[in-house]
Amino acid sequence: MKKIVLTFGILSGLVSAALMFATLPFLEKIGFDKGLIVGYTGIVLSLLFVYFGVRSYRDNKLGGKIGFGRAFGVGLLITLISCVFYVVSWQILSRNFMPDFADQYAARIGVATSVKTVGVNLGLRWEGTRGSDLIGGDRGRRRPGYTLGLDPGLSYGWHGNFVSLNVPIAIRRVRNQNFADKLASEESGHFENGDAAFADYALVLGFSRRF
Repeated sequence: MKKIVLTFGILSGLVSAALMFATLPFLEKIGFDKGLIVGYTGIVLSLLFVYFGVRSYRDNKLGGKIGFGRAFGVGLLITLISCVFYVVSWQILSRNFMPDFADQYAARIGVATSVKTVGVNLGLRWEGTRGSDLIGGDRGRRRPGYTLGLDPGLSYGWHGNFVSLNVPIAIRRVRNQNFADKLASEESGHFENGDAAFADYALVLGFSRRF
């Protein structure tokens, strides 16, 4: 299994990394819309190696039969190796071609309880984008601000599988100044603050399996 996971994980990662290096440095010339097409195409091509890796393991190691848990585990390992290539590529590209990429953050605190296989939870979710980078420059285009939301959720578990649904609802929205706003304020002598768009609510669906 190790050889199959490594082989298809590396191939998946190389495809992802190659497309990132071929497109992100030239995104302004390609255009954002076409860049999205290339980006999603890269995701699909990269994920195809997960399918072929699981199929290869099924046919060559298990005689053509494989259960959900084993298939999920092999696919997850292949994906993790691919993600290593993605993260390393992103770190190289963001530091050299997009040093002003905005910092983002999210935090949640709450309480939870369960009755047999059904769980309920309620929390406060705080998330947003900084006006100034913790690391790097501040000149990149961004619409900084944050939302504070009430975050109720439900979960259900069966046979080691768990599905969860949370619906954070914004109760406070704050738009902070970005670098351009601060320059405009200095030039005009008045407080300048740009526009922002905050979602009223979001749907966060999750799935996990215990092995």
